[in-house]
Amino acid sequence: MSRKVALTDCFIRNLKPQRAREEYSDTKQIGLRLRVSASGRITFAYRGRARDGKLRTVTIGDYPSWSLKGARNDAARIRMELKQGKDPNGEKRRLREDAAREKVTLRDVLDEYEAIKAGGQKIWRRPPRGRCEARLRIEAVFEKLLDRPVSEITEVDLAHAMRTYKPRRDRGKTTAHGQTSRARSYLARPLDWAAGRNTFKKIGAGRSPCVGTPDIRDTHDFSEDDPTITGKRERVLKGSELARILPYLRYPAPKELKLIDVSHDDLRPIAMRFILLTAARLHEVIDMHWRDVNFSSGTWFKPKVKAKGEARSQVLPLSNEAIKILSSLPGHNERDPDGYVFPNLEGGPLGNFSRANSAIMRESGTANWHRHDLRRTASQIMLECGAPPLIVDTILAHTNALTKTGASQSISHYGAVAKTIMLHVEDPQKSALEHVAKALNFYELLTPDQIKDLEEEEKALGR
Repeated sequence: MSRKVALTDCFIRNLKPQRAREEYSDTKQIGLRLRVSASGRITFAYRGRARDGKLRTVTIGDYPSWSLKGARNDAARIRMELKQGKDPNGEKRRLREDAAREKVTLRDVLDEYEAIKAGGQKIWRRPPRGRCEARLRIEAVFEKLLDRPVSEITEVDLAHAMRTYKPRRDRGKTTAHGQTSRARSYLARPLDWAAGRNTFKKIGAGRSPCVGTPDIRDTHDFSEDDPTITGKRERVLKGSELARILPYLRYPAPKELKLIDVSHDDLRPIAMRFILLTAARLHEVIDMHWRDVNFSSGTWFKPKVKAKGEARSQVLPLSNEAIKILSSLPGHNERDPDGYVFPNLEGGPLGNFSRANSAIMRESGTANWHRHDLRRTASQIMLECGAPPLIVDTILAHTNALTKTGASQSISHYGAVAKTIMLHVEDPQKSALEHVAKALNFYELLTPDQIKDLEEEEKALGR
């Protein structure tokens, strides 16, 4: 017999499993029952009479995946449906049978979810070439499960795929736990969406019809036990590495790279040099248009920079070397305002930097670095050359640097006056970026013997 109680979240969280199943009736919503099994599982259900007078029980869902508020709403809806002569359990059976007949595979779920989320979530947005970030990660780790019916895949299958995953390319890592952790995170929401679970439990939010899927949150995240994964990446290229890499970061693209998709006209290598010279994010360089460059003032306008809070723009002074690169690009003479500064061979945005990155590592004899490390390296050079951290933060567009000094944001209102007074004073951001250009020039001019000497010096210093 159930006990009547005004259910609250606090009451539910404090419930302890007993030897036998316990049941509680909610006094605030007619027919809503809360069941606590001996194993500790907490489930919402509705119990009430249908139109024909028969007593019916309809399972709603498990707590906390189903909130108390959601369960009360569902109970009210089920009560109304039973009064109207509808059969909620029959509808659930029909959906299960339809899903079973449909045999929806994991690949099908990913295709459907990507089509819905591609416009809003960056990791699901397909680039001009290849697959989106989420699909790349998921399909690499869970490749053997893609064409299996998703309702037949278990949490054990998912855990086995993550435990046994081995990357096809050696990225210099001792484990692949970082990659499997990311794939695990990306796959959670598509599985929830297909099952109508968690954030997709409201009617119309998930897939229709719903299909049973495993809950990947019940699997172990192997990265949690991996001592080599420390969270924030701090990789900065050494001077000797820069000396070996820089000769390949040029336009026209070096023929030594020997990749089909890194042709003589490929702009990815020079785009990576531009990242070093500006400390910009990769996507900012990819999205850069000629209309954003003001050669008269020597500045680059970024319409939108990644930042916490509201989106904002940035005007970045460019070093003379950065402007020289822009002037050497094939689109410079025409400078179509809507054209990409670093286009692919078809005129669209550049993509698939991983292969160019790998080719440069192969030819330069370097390893374990990627594009964002170039940005971090540029910021480190600026700091070591004496640039104030506030100026470096401003260049990186991490946050509104003025808030760190206590200055009012209205200081930007006096920009015109400041420029008039300080006509002969160089912009501190430009000065910092000029230091980067000079440092890169220094490393690029080193001879092979000087590079070897530098490597020995770095080794002695423990770098």
